[in-house]
Amino acid sequence: MSDMTIVAQDGPTRFLLSTGAKRSGVPVGQIADTLERVIYPSATIPSLMARGNWRDPKPGINIDDILAVVDPV
Repeated sequence: MSDMTIVAQDGPTRFLLSTGAKRSGVPVGQIADTLERVIYPSATIPSLMARGNWRDPKPGINIDDILAVVDPV
C-alpha cells in the first residue's frame, strides 16, 4: 500500500497524486497518466496544479490501480 493519495483528476486518465512529502513546507506530488502509462517526476503540488485542468477526483478510484499501470519517466 502506497502513502500516496489522489489530490485531483484531469480527464479520465491523468491524476495528481500527493507523495506525502514536503519541500520547504510545501506539499509534493506527481502526475500519473494511465493512458501514457507514466508517472512524472515530483514537483510541488501548487506548481503541478497550475499545469492542468484539475478537478476533484471521481469517487471510487483506487490509488493502487493507478500505480499498478504507470512507470517512472
